[in-house]
Amino acid sequence: MTISFNDVLLDIKDFLIGHELRSINPALAPIFLTSIDVENSKYYVSSTSNTLGKSRPLSELREIWVDLERKGFTNVDQALYGGGSSRNQPETILANLPYIQFFKFRNKKHLLLRQKHVHAPGFLQEVEGSEYRKVRKLIENYLDLRLSEIVNEQQDLIQKTKYSLDLITKKYPAESSVQNIEEIIKNWSLFNSSLSESIVNIDTNVKLAWKPTEDGKHTDFKEFTDTPDFIGFEDGDQSKADITLDEDDKASDQLPLTASSNLFALRIRQLTPVISLIFDRMKFGDIDLQPDFQRKDRIWDASRKAKLIESILMKLPLPVFYFAEKADGGWIVVDGLQRITTIYDFIEGNFSLDKLNFLKTHNDKFYKDLTRTEQRDIREYAITAYLIDHDSSDKNTDLIVELFHRINTYGMKLSEQEIRSALKQGSSVRFLRYASSLDEFKVATRDKVKAVRQKDMELCLSALAFMVNGYSTFGNAGYDQFLKTAMSTMNQWGKFEINVNSLSDIEDGKAEVNLTKTAQKYLDHLDRFRKGLKLAYEVFEDYTFIRERFKNNTLINKQLFEIIVTYFSFADNTQREIILLKSANLIDALYTAIQSNSTDFAEWTSPTYKESNRGFNDAITQSTGKRVTVLYRFSAFRKILETSTGVDIDIRNLLADVNNSEHEH
Repeated sequence: MTISFNDVLLDIKDFLIGHELRSINPALAPIFLTSIDVENSKYYVSSTSNTLGKSRPLSELREIWVDLERKGFTNVDQALYGGGSSRNQPETILANLPYIQFFKFRNKKHLLLRQKHVHAPGFLQEVEGSEYRKVRKLIENYLDLRLSEIVNEQQDLIQKTKYSLDLITKKYPAESSVQNIEEIIKNWSLFNSSLSESIVNIDTNVKLAWKPTEDGKHTDFKEFTDTPDFIGFEDGDQSKADITLDEDDKASDQLPLTASSNLFALRIRQLTPVISLIFDRMKFGDIDLQPDFQRKDRIWDASRKAKLIESILMKLPLPVFYFAEKADGGWIVVDGLQRITTIYDFIEGNFSLDKLNFLKTHNDKFYKDLTRTEQRDIREYAITAYLIDHDSSDKNTDLIVELFHRINTYGMKLSEQEIRSALKQGSSVRFLRYASSLDEFKVATRDKVKAVRQKDMELCLSALAFMVNGYSTFGNAGYDQFLKTAMSTMNQWGKFEINVNSLSDIEDGKAEVNLTKTAQKYLDHLDRFRKGLKLAYEVFEDYTFIRERFKNNTLINKQLFEIIVTYFSFADNTQREIILLKSANLIDALYTAIQSNSTDFAEWTSPTYKESNRGFNDAITQSTGKRVTVLYRFSAFRKILETSTGVDIDIRNLLADVNNSEHEH
């Protein structure tokens, strides 16, 4: 990687300032990089984002970076010629850059410089598995080098080269000279090979996934975290088709915001409510908190909660809050959920203050232990908030989605699924979170799908939406609207409640499901979903949901996930046994259809698509969010399944039977 230290400082400024940065050593508290003063060659580190903190010399970051560039790896203590806990701060900052990982070698922490971005900024990633073994071997090679031997060998080669060149210059017979030079080049090549094997670099011929734009600014790292390599699955191409569309398909190509609609059509009010009003709204259910749909990387620990209360007591300003107001007067939290929850929980007496930096006499105090004046200061503390009108009209919803896209949450724009979870708050969000924690899901996807930014929830929803509403209902409004409709449908099923002791219970699939009588549909679809995933893995094993056979390290294909899980979820016990018995036939038929881009298993509803000779592979990779493509790939897989195993699963009729049965109950 060719990158100057000034470029590194730009990356640190763009991606790390103001963010909570965790240490490689989990026993140490997180830190905040609050400022970089290049002119005075200092940077500032604090235990909270609200204070400037202590200054440190930029030279220590530069020295570590120089050592990284020179060797490809570094031990911070050695790079700075010393030890001590203070070394943790520069180490933590660099380790949170997206092209630096960490590992342990001979019981000491080391940093590794990568030639590409391998994780999101503000996160840590350890070198593991085969990559770690390779790094360890390369470091051992590096340490085996002896400088004196290198110097002597270099000197010998230089003398031989000078001697040969002298012969040529004086026009001595050329043949022996040429042979001599060839021998020198051969030896030099061997020596160069020895050196190259000692350079700690496990990336070859790669391009940065994250490049500065033409104006010198870096692209938003949302783009990086949305890449297939990062999230663990490929989502096909939902962009406009590369051919002329038929009239009945053009509607699905409309952008969420048309030229005639703009953000000025949306009423946004600025408010300065005091905390007591916010507390009352939460107390009486006028704000649906639903913190359970957020992932570990956005759940605050006790220390961060305490520091927020400390900031309020010190009358420091808090970042702006965003709410969306529903037609019934209830509020949706767009941005500020953790802050709202923290304030509410503290007043309710759910936690005490701990590890405060400034108000140390308040440590271990609950809200009830504060003086009457301090309690009043908290309740009368005014926040700055923006309230957005939110009704059920499609036009208004599109505007709110656009607004969500423009609001940064902890430096990262909301993902599509995070927006859906905010707009469609209800039991469907908890249900999707639980579904994504299932062992069957993790096994079938080989634990490839990242939980960050609710990408695992989105993948689960992609199949569940077709299981709930069928594929024939997929309309021209587009893929996002289809998923939102499915969440709205699920929200009408009743309450889906999860009893957990900690968030890790959900992540590890250990949550106890507590269902009310009105939520039987959740249980039924959960059972179907499990069966679909289980059968998929039993049939395809390490190749489940991937497009390229015999390449089990490739990405999951979202469209294969949808059709396989949906069809298999509706298979009865007899059909499951037949599919398993004839799984080899199904595997051959499916991958033959993909590799040959077969057109034999379905008919396109669009003459234009048919004339362009599109096939099954196109249907799972191109224009995947269009109705015509959805209808084709579901119809095609049904036929592939029938011709290879004899099992015919008619989802439309089965879905109708399920819905009729539910209405009878």
